[in-house]
Amino acid sequence: MRPFLPLLSSLTLPAMLVACTGSDPDAPDSELGLEPASEAVAVAALTWRNDGLVAGSARSPGGATTGSGLAQLYVIEHAVGQRAAALELLSLPSAVLVLDTSLGVGECRVDRPRGDPGPIVLRDAGEVAVEGELGVSVLDSSWLPEGSLDISGVAYAGLLPAQHIAQHSPIELIADGSADVGPFSVTLAPPPLVRVLSVGRHEVLDHRVRLDERELTQHLDVVWESPAGPSAGGEAVAPPASADLTLVVFERRTFGATWTISCVAEDDGHFTIPAGALLALPDLGADRTDSVLVRRVSSASFSARHVPEGMALAVSEDQVYVE
Repeated sequence: MRPFLPLLSSLTLPAMLVACTGSDPDAPDSELGLEPASEAVAVAALTWRNDGLVAGSARSPGGATTGSGLAQLYVIEHAVGQRAAALELLSLPSAVLVLDTSLGVGECRVDRPRGDPGPIVLRDAGEVAVEGELGVSVLDSSWLPEGSLDISGVAYAGLLPAQHIAQHSPIELIADGSADVGPFSVTLAPPPLVRVLSVGRHEVLDHRVRLDERELTQHLDVVWESPAGPSAGGEAVAPPASADLTLVVFERRTFGATWTISCVAEDDGHFTIPAGALLALPDLGADRTDSVLVRRVSSASFSARHVPEGMALAVSEDQVYVE
């Protein structure tokens, strides 16, 4: 995975020099030695889910997923220091984990709701499309007026054929750009499809598993299909594509809040969520919803005029609801 480059830190000018020469009101904050009030990041997420919950998806008579993936693009201007909160509010949890380099393989962390990130402006990136061997899909753009969530600007979304992830063929996201954002393009290879087999040693049926409260206070085993499939001779073979990052996530949701346990795993088909992490979650009452997700994430970085940081994600995931 190519490293995600941080923003260049601002240059600090001596106070005496600023006082003697004055300041240019049109100069960027970084040239004035000031901390910028906001910063920008572009995040593209192409997500394929193996449970048919993505809008427009369906199942064939044989039970295979025949529907669509979901493409999203946000060019986000947010308050300094509020990147993770902004990405969480825009439902981009994988981006938060890719940005965080503090977790090593086999490690977990517990995240509480990050709170209000402040105003978020979504910049115009012009026409945006996803192009691959199956053709071109132009994403719909929606203008979001300022509302109760303090988000305004242009959001992009569209459906993608499920065959993209079956073929493992490269796909390219292309933005024409605008006065706000320069043109850019980035290429990704979708990681293999994910299917969770069991949670807590209970078989997953129809993307659900039944656990009692006692089992949610102990180590919780999660088992999924290994990306390597059987060959004709019964031996495992490597898949045509692999993920840069594999995440095992336990989510506990209630109205307006989500607590998560996020773990970085080897993609070998097995991970154990530690009991200590589960015990750190609040109960949240009878209205809570618990689920376990396994995500394979491939990523690539890019940049554009006025947006020095850009990150594209191809995500394959499966979600299991805990009852």
